[in-house]
Amino acid sequence: MSDKNDESSRGERSMGPWYWTQHPSIYEHILAHVKAGDEGLTEGGETLPDQAREGAGAMFQWAPGAQDGVTTHHRALPAPQEEAEAVAAVIRRFCGKPVAENRQLVHDTVLGRQVAVLVDALLRALITAGTHADRIHDLGKSLVTQSPDREPVKLGIALLGILRSQFERSILMTLGRHDEFTLFSAAALSNDPDVPMADRWELAKQVHGWGRVQAVKWLGKPEVPDIKDWLLREGYRNTVMIEYLAYTCAVNGDLRGALAQDVVDDGLLASAGDLIKTLILSTAAKGMDSYSDGAEVMESYLRHLTRRLPRDRQYQVVHVMERWLIDRHMPWEQLARYGWSHQRGESLLMQCAEVLAFE
Repeated sequence: MSDKNDESSRGERSMGPWYWTQHPSIYEHILAHVKAGDEGLTEGGETLPDQAREGAGAMFQWAPGAQDGVTTHHRALPAPQEEAEAVAAVIRRFCGKPVAENRQLVHDTVLGRQVAVLVDALLRALITAGTHADRIHDLGKSLVTQSPDREPVKLGIALLGILRSQFERSILMTLGRHDEFTLFSAAALSNDPDVPMADRWELAKQVHGWGRVQAVKWLGKPEVPDIKDWLLREGYRNTVMIEYLAYTCAVNGDLRGALAQDVVDDGLLASAGDLIKTLILSTAAKGMDSYSDGAEVMESYLRHLTRRLPRDRQYQVVHVMERWLIDRHMPWEQLARYGWSHQRGESLLMQCAEVLAFE
């Protein structure tokens, strides 16, 4: 894999302001692949205009949003203060003299860098310095709408996200339909308290890869019943790995409360089974050992499932539950803070046996 932080690669693709007119902008590309009434992008929309330039010399191609997703989920990187300050310096230079040459300098400085790694430190530097808001907005919007390269677009989204009074909602919602930019769009939308939760929910529904993983996490804990229900039935589903969202959706969607009802429909029970099984088997994210509602959720799930036997046969889920109860990684004493006990575990094992007797 080529190193995007290789100093020799930075800025080589850009030769001056003409560069922006010689290559199609990413925003126009995505906008052209949005069809009213349809989710996501139309055919060809996933392949960004900078794909050939971005992948030049690389041993393999990252899936959309994958590099940023892997970085933010699995790698605890130190804050790149020096790198962030280098970008902040050229942004301040633009704010002092907002001409095309300085805009191009910002663009070229970001090329070859991974914005996801430096964005927090960069924004802190800009906010601390009290940089001119109107010019930050102009720079962010031009990067977002005109740049032919993905990292400058991500920087532009981040800049727009810190300016609540000059929000560009429709632009961010459009870019967020592509998994490569969902993380940045979701973060920007979340930064403005005036943006309704429904917008962030809509964004999460538009993507199914790394974008879904990022957008669902940025939803936080919704109070709207429809969104909580969606988290439990659909929100955790993604094309990367269900493990990444099972814990988040079980907690933020209130799986315990949903299963505490006297009656649940078949769809919810099936999704609950998916979540329980995934939490038990999870190795890449938080699982059942960290789930404070786990004991109550298992009890409620088995209660509902028993009422449906033999019509509803989620035996695979029950087998996984049974094995976890026997071979869990942590002893009951360490799980007591989550409501577990030896007696409760034995009771659940008996319920599992009753269900599996119908197998």
